[in-house]
Amino acid sequence: MEHHGGNIYKVGKQFNIKKEDIIDFSANINPLGISETLKKEIIRNFDMLQSYPDPDYSDLRQAIAEYNKTDINNVLAGNGATELIFLFARSLKFKTALIIAPAFIEYAMALSSAGTKIEYFRLEEEEAFTLNVNRLKDKLNRKYDLLVLCNPNNPTGSFTAPEQTEEIIAAAKKAGTIVLLDESFIEFVDRKLTIRNAEAFRKYSNIFILRSLTKFFAIPGLRLGYALAFNKGMAAKIQKCREPWTVNQIADLAGRVLLKDNAYIEETMRIVNEERKYLYNNISGIKWLKAYTTYANFLLVKILNNLTSSELRSQLLMHRLLIRDAANFKYLNNKYVRIAVKDRHDNELLLKQLRIVGE
Repeated sequence: MEHHGGNIYKVGKQFNIKKEDIIDFSANINPLGISETLKKEIIRNFDMLQSYPDPDYSDLRQAIAEYNKTDINNVLAGNGATELIFLFARSLKFKTALIIAPAFIEYAMALSSAGTKIEYFRLEEEEAFTLNVNRLKDKLNRKYDLLVLCNPNNPTGSFTAPEQTEEIIAAAKKAGTIVLLDESFIEFVDRKLTIRNAEAFRKYSNIFILRSLTKFFAIPGLRLGYALAFNKGMAAKIQKCREPWTVNQIADLAGRVLLKDNAYIEETMRIVNEERKYLYNNISGIKWLKAYTTYANFLLVKILNNLTSSELRSQLLMHRLLIRDAANFKYLNNKYVRIAVKDRHDNELLLKQLRIVGE
C-alpha cells in the first residue's frame, strides 16, 4: 500500500500504464494545473538558475507576509510543508504529542523520528469525522507538549470553524501545549468561513501555523510551503536547525508570483467549489458509496458493499483512474478511499466507472 497519493511512477510500472495516461485522483492538486502567469515568469527568469538562492528568502518571505497580513519576521519558508513538519519536530524535540486522527501520516513519522511519544485523539465516524471540541479540551488536561490539528483535515475534509479553533488554541495554551495547526488546504475553504488575517493569531505564542502552496497552486514538483510563528524563541530554534538553500530559485520565484496571481486564485475557487459539490452530490447518489461532507478539494468515501478499498482501486486502475486507498490512515480501514476533486471531464469519467463497478 502507498503511504501517499500521487505515486503514479510506481503505479505505472506495476500496472504497465504510462504515467501520462493515468488520471490521478489520489493526489489533491488544483485541477486548473500550473498558472500560465507562472509559466511565463519561469521562462523569462530561467537564467536565475545560475545563481544561488537568497539564503534568507527575503523577497519570498515578504510576499508571504503581505499575503497573510503579517510581519516578515513571523514567516518561515520551506521545501514543501513536509520539510517544515520534520524541521519543527526535530528542532523542538517534544516529549509527548497528541495527534487528531485520521491524519496525514508524516506527523507521526516526523515526531517518532525525533523521539516523541505519540497519542491520538479520534475523530468519530458517528460524528461525521467532525472535531468534538469539548472532548478535545478535556483530553488536553492530561498535559501534552504538542497538539497536532489539521484544518481542513486530511483525509476527512472536515473543518473546524475559526472561533472553535481559537478556543482549542487558548485551551492548549492554558495547558502548556504548543499547537501545530496545519492549514495546507485552507485556500480551498470558502473565504467567508476562514480568517485570512494571520495577525488574529498573534496573541497565541503557542501556535505554529503550517501552509502549503503545493496543493492550491498545483506545484508539487517544485516543493514550496511556509509556516507562521509568533513566538520568537520557537522560530529561532527552528531556524537554527534548518539546512541552507532548501528552497530553490524557481520555487522562490513561484511563491512571489503565485500569491499575487488573483485571477488564478479566483478561478480556482470557482472551479473547485462547483466541482466539489458536483462530485459530492453524484457520489452520494451511488447507493453503495457514502461521501462525507468536505471543505477541501477531496472527498473521503466509504464503501458500503463487499468491495475493499484495494479492490476498488484496482478496478478503477483498469480504466486509468487512480484513487487513494485510505486503509492505512489511523482509525480508517479497507472500506475507505479518498478522491480528489478534478475538472468536470475527469470527474464524469470517474463517476461513470463507479456506477459501472457497482452494478
